[in-house]
Amino acid sequence: SCCWSGGEGGIEDVDVDGGSGDENETFALRKSMRAFVDEVVVGKACELLFEHAAEPCSFLLAPNLRSIRLLAAGASHAISLADIAAVRGGAFINDPGSPMELDVCCCTLVLQDGMCLTVRFDSELEQQRFSAAFRFLVRLLIRAKPPKPPGFKGPAQPAEAEEEVLTRPAEIVAALEASKREWVAYLRLCAARRCPSVAAA
Repeated sequence: SCCWSGGEGGIEDVDVDGGSGDENETFALRKSMRAFVDEVVVGKACELLFEHAAEPCSFLLAPNLRSIRLLAAGASHAISLADIAAVRGGAFINDPGSPMELDVCCCTLVLQDGMCLTVRFDSELEQQRFSAAFRFLVRLLIRAKPPKPPGFKGPAQPAEAEEEVLTRPAEIVAALEASKREWVAYLRLCAARRCPSVAAA
């Protein structure tokens, strides 16, 4: 199996508006995110880590930004972005009992059920750029979820993050949601330009 059992984790806090609001920073972020989308909607080469093994893999993002698909070892693994709880770069877990030997070139997707899926890139810089962009994308698309059922062992959202959202003034929440919608619309437009025949799927 390409999935393995990982520790707890949640979505990292990422500023949806691009940080400080400086126009140059926002432009740079848009440029890097467009380059990321252009690359992954047609398939980004990497390695998919299995238990004590690795296979060449193509990491594909659906042009509608709703899911990813990993093509490796003659099989296809589809994952909804809604099922991703966290994006971890590098060797984020140091457990001798882990079936995966992670390094600085690895990016691990922690799923809502607590399972993990790891891909490896050619360099640490490539991993960092990919992890940052994909983490930003997942953060854009995250939506409030119902409380976890009793006994759930998967990664939990930090209580303070939920409380912060609930105590924000309504106009601030509305502004953040509008910013999310603008970002999603922009990135879907980028994907449509790259894959016009399938972007509406």
